[in-house]
Amino acid sequence: MKAGCGHLAAIMAALCVVLCGCAPAFASTSTVAKAQPLTPSQIESRREAMLVEMMARPNDLDLAFEYVKLSKMAGDLEGAVSTLERMLIYQPNTPQIQLELGILYYQLGAYEVSRNYLQQAKVNPATPPQIAQQVQIYIEQLDVTAEPETFSGSIYSGIRWESNANTGPANNSVTLNGIDFTLDDQAVGRSGWSNLTIGNVHYSHDRERQGDTFEFDFLAYNSWYFDSVLQDINLNFFEATVGPSYNLKRWEMPKSRGYVYAIGDLAYLGQDYYFSAPGAGLRWTSFAAERSFLAPASRPVCGTSTTPPSCRPRACATAPRPASASPTPTSWRRASSSPPRVMPSART
Repeated sequence: MKAGCGHLAAIMAALCVVLCGCAPAFASTSTVAKAQPLTPSQIESRREAMLVEMMARPNDLDLAFEYVKLSKMAGDLEGAVSTLERMLIYQPNTPQIQLELGILYYQLGAYEVSRNYLQQAKVNPATPPQIAQQVQIYIEQLDVTAEPETFSGSIYSGIRWESNANTGPANNSVTLNGIDFTLDDQAVGRSGWSNLTIGNVHYSHDRERQGDTFEFDFLAYNSWYFDSVLQDINLNFFEATVGPSYNLKRWEMPKSRGYVYAIGDLAYLGQDYYFSAPGAGLRWTSFAAERSFLAPASRPVCGTSTTPPSCRPRACATAPRPASASPTPTSWRRASSSPPRVMPSART
């Protein structure tokens, strides 16, 4: 009997060791699995499944916010917008939805629509204080990004001296193919003073279509020599470009713009017509730098998911999240958009 009990105790002890040893390994494997990002096919399959659930439960905000989150991961910002706007039908005047829509329209480049939703969230009496502060940050970013119609110009003028203004030879005698020639005095290299003037004008019209604009540029160049002998090389050059400019953020190319333009050149040499050159072209520009600003009066609240990283103090990394002043969907913070990326205005 004692021997049997001893064997039973040994078996139980071994079983405990096995179970205790396996538990950490299982937990570690589960943690690693959760940390793995979803593949595009997994995201799409989850979206399709959630879409079916949303049709059965159209007023479920948590489910809708989760669908919005997956739509943004898939790059379907328009799908996220349509979902949020449908949610406003069931939950009108919800500040979190208004803020999300403002952020998404900002990312799409529809700045006026974005401003409209952000202003609604700002004046909404149900907006919690920490959400109101985030709304103010985005509104200030809009003031920087969504510039009004711009008209700018510049002019530069100066006097210069050239040691060989007409790029002629040093003396009258030249040899060409073994034959000596004597040049006229006006063909010999000659130094001289001249006035140089360069001016340009830029105009940009906001087309109110996701950040698209209509651009016009004009350039004028004039060089005028004081020496009458050099008057025949006075140069007047004019160039004009006109055409639409497209915000490429909608095609997953942030801080980039595409241009389609018509161009025309006209030149006069020595007060006589020299050449003209009409044409058309395409241009693509991308900016690596961002333009930002400081707003001390709009201090971000630690722990809010929409606080731009550049505005977050170091203490936010360890500070607890503040309690919401009003009930919000549990998945709203998880579904919140990334901070705005401000793209500088293109100048040609």
